Amino acid sequence: MSSTAQKIYIGPGWIFFKLKEMYEFMNLGYTKGDIKTTYEGDTKEITTSQTGSTPTDVVGKGGKGAFEFDLITTSLEQINTLFPEATLSNCGTAVGFSATPGHRYINFSGIMQFVPTAAQDGDTSRVVTIHNAAVTGSLDLSYSLENEWIIKVKGVMLLDDSMNTKNNIFMIGNPNAVFDDDVDNSYNPNTSTDVIKNFWIAPSNPTIKVGESVNFSATAQYDTGNTADETAQAQWTVLETDKGYITKNTDGSLTFTATGVGETLISAYLAGYSCNTVITVEAA
Repeated sequence: MSSTAQKIYIGPGWIFFKLKEMYEFMNLGYTKGDIKTTYEGDTKEITTSQTGSTPTDVVGKGGKGAFEFDLITTSLEQINTLFPEATLSNCGTAVGFSATPGHRYINFSGIMQFVPTAAQDGDTSRVVTIHNAAVTGSLDLSYSLENEWIIKVKGVMLLDDSMNTKNNIFMIGNPNAVFDDDVDNSYNPNTSTDVIKNFWIAPSNPTIKVGESVNFSATAQYDTGNTADETAQAQWTVLETDKGYITKNTDGSLTFTATGVGETLISAYLAGYSCNTVITVEAA
């Protein structure tokens, strides 16, 4: 038998999400209407021949959880992060969807935090954290003159068997308790909720010679209109390491040094946002 589902209506709020490979949370934006989470325990009755159909005990078999919300502020980068079928183009100018079967959603799951509007002034008692949240719902795009851009998101809570059995699906309350000695990895209502609107690398598509170096910078533009140099905070990668290597300097700057002829992709990642540039290395 299955117990009756217990549904929690969190109210409108902010959604934060972090895939396993992300360094920090992405602010997905604000919701329209309630954030809804559901947890349903699964049980089995134990009976004996002496008691007939009257149960002598009830054994828990586990449970399952789900969530849903409507986003009214989002971006192509955020859609790409949420939906496993999505692929973002170079520097986030478009996002495409494929019909490739066989996705294992555990590989696209991450930590999701619901921070209701009521959670202000450092109050974490109403923050809901899902350890392995996977978006499995369909993307429904429709045009209506009186409605704004809304992304309907539905997903499931997957078991995180690496955690304590008393806290391996979701939790309500202080989100810092989810992480091991790493409070900076979770959202705190006291921190800024500025949303990144644009993210880019400079210089774009440079050409250098073997043995030469070039400094790269990463800049983010926020919904407030402000821009900030995020070179030191971003994570950087080189696709083909035989063409060169990157060095993070003590002053926060980043240097690429060329070692081989050809082209390679330089990528920067920040709060779930990414941007790329191609560097061409010529013979000395």
